[in-house]
Amino acid sequence: MKTTKLFKRLLLAAAMMALLPQWAAAYNFMVDGLCYNRNSDGTSVTVTNQNSHLPAYTDLSGDLVIPETVTYNDTSYSVTSIGKNAFYDCSGLTSVTIPNSVTSIGKNAFYGCSGLTSVAIPNSVTSIGNSAFRYCSGLTSVTIPNSVTSIGDYAFSGCSGLTSIVVASDNPKYDSRDNCNAIIETATNTLVLGCKNTLIPNSVTSIGGSAFYECSGLTSVTIPNSVTSIGNSAFYGCSLTSVTIPNSVTSIGNSAFWGCSGLTSVTIPNSVTSIGNYAFSSCSGLTSVTIGNSVTSIGNSAFYGCHGLTSVTIGNSVTSIGNWAFSYCIGMRCIYSMIEYPSAVGLGYDVFSGIPVESCVLYVPDGTQYQSLSQWKNFLNIISFASCSQYDVNKDNSVDISDVNALVNKMLEKKNSFPLAFTDVNGDGEVDIFDINVVIGYMLGHNNLPILNETFTVNGVSFTMIGIEGGTFTMGGTAEQGNDAENNEKPAHLVTLSGYSIGQTEVTQELWQAVMGSNPSYFTGNLKRPVEKVSWNDCQTFITTLNQLTGRNFRLPTEAEWEYAARGGNRSQGYKYAGSNIIDDVAWYSGNSGSTTHPVATKTPNELGLYDMSGNVYEWCQDWYGYYSSDAQTNPTGPTSGSNRVLRGGSWGSGARYCRVSDRGHSTPASTGYNLGLRLAL
Repeated sequence: MKTTKLFKRLLLAAAMMALLPQWAAAYNFMVDGLCYNRNSDGTSVTVTNQNSHLPAYTDLSGDLVIPETVTYNDTSYSVTSIGKNAFYDCSGLTSVTIPNSVTSIGKNAFYGCSGLTSVAIPNSVTSIGNSAFRYCSGLTSVTIPNSVTSIGDYAFSGCSGLTSIVVASDNPKYDSRDNCNAIIETATNTLVLGCKNTLIPNSVTSIGGSAFYECSGLTSVTIPNSVTSIGNSAFYGCSLTSVTIPNSVTSIGNSAFWGCSGLTSVTIPNSVTSIGNYAFSSCSGLTSVTIGNSVTSIGNSAFYGCHGLTSVTIGNSVTSIGNWAFSYCIGMRCIYSMIEYPSAVGLGYDVFSGIPVESCVLYVPDGTQYQSLSQWKNFLNIISFASCSQYDVNKDNSVDISDVNALVNKMLEKKNSFPLAFTDVNGDGEVDIFDINVVIGYMLGHNNLPILNETFTVNGVSFTMIGIEGGTFTMGGTAEQGNDAENNEKPAHLVTLSGYSIGQTEVTQELWQAVMGSNPSYFTGNLKRPVEKVSWNDCQTFITTLNQLTGRNFRLPTEAEWEYAARGGNRSQGYKYAGSNIIDDVAWYSGNSGSTTHPVATKTPNELGLYDMSGNVYEWCQDWYGYYSSDAQTNPTGPTSGSNRVLRGGSWGSGARYCRVSDRGHSTPASTGYNLGLRLAL
């Protein structure tokens, strides 16, 4: 009896052990190196990824032929679909043959297959999923058969080598263009890549989400009168110089034209009733905007950072203006308000912050011109003028000597002083003389208003951006650099910068993985270490994805911004390294690193609270590398072209002289290494 029970238990244990590998895997079975999952019909299968952790099939390379049928345990199955993430990041693949049995290509199916040069999509395929071929930078041509009825968002986004996409002429859903490496879908979302001039057919009624997203070659677009809505991020990051919005359009979506820096003027027609959040944010080339009388709402940050904007006309139907709608339009000189009853307008937070009020005129319907801070307030306080709220310490709707007194009382810990949330004007966590300077500067009409610190969270990982107050400094081989200064650091020259934000630390492996889903680093084991083995090009991809996740406009710092921050900005003590003259206090370098990276923020920060600006990993800057000029410069961005991008800060393997605040490195944009990382700017 006991023997029988023991035998049964052994049989059960063996059966369970046999099942364990299938439970742990992301597929039902493998044949000839490819993994498959059975579909619900019991007769067909989906090609799937090898495991639940991306990337899959890391050793797959060369030409791939997907079979039409596959046999497992004497059962034959038809291969009908390529599943989600099936060949994600298989960079070694060069070509793929898809059988006629396949009807759908799933989301991210060939995402990041950068070595893929050709793919034939058979007539059986009816749908191509979101990001299916995204970042297949080696693809040069694709043929879309007339069987395809839907192409997902970003399906071919980032296919920078694509020179030809052919769409069957009898497919009513699509239209191909001789002057456009693109597909136009006339129903829902639209995919267009590499167009220079695009004419959208009259059958289109809406331009969908991310329709022309980051089509950097797109310079002009004609939108037909049939279009009624322009979707979120529709023309995000395009090189548009002109756009005509027809009278049929009723809404302009969030981030619709974000970052179209080539746009110089825009007229919002009377048909439009709403302008979405960030709709024209960072369109730095815009000089004038006319907002029609039909518009009732202007979204948050709609024109944030349009530095070239000199005038704007706001129609009389506006009932709400979002937070920061016109913030940091530093070139603004005229605001024409057609609003007859300002008390009925809901005005967001800091709508006009950063505008040089002393040189800007506000015109209102009764003919009055407001041209001073106090006059502006007389008008704008009617609708709770929030632009000065950051500097209005005692919240009495004015910025004056009483706010300075409130700050002094806080510093002296007087009774009834205002809380930290009100008195830490520059957001650095302390109440000190720097807050007083900011308030006095605002009262005097100074343009360089502080940018507050911000903490962001992406997929559970948080990071902090430190606000850097603008100012003027001497860039290059200054006296404290001594004989270590190289020729490419000379001549030292004056640079003036506007305010910006920069990462408190280098980008960590944890953050990169949260954004990109993978970790390219060599020195692993602690996700708080800085990410490395990333090229300048990789950084651009990371930043683009981060911006999509956050709705912000992160970037790499310019070389001048990097050096100003490393030196301590307007709090600089003139140190040789970032925060000290003693390198061991602030840097992981060849003398103390043990030939490896270290978790960020484990050394002493510099004067601005920034960590590891000397040592740990080199940090990519946005600029092309070039030689300095002795001329004074304002907000320099480096040469317009070159072969190498700038690297700054030294690394774990660098000698002390290469970790100085003025030392300059450079490498090709495609270079990677165990010592190359990045720090974000905003």
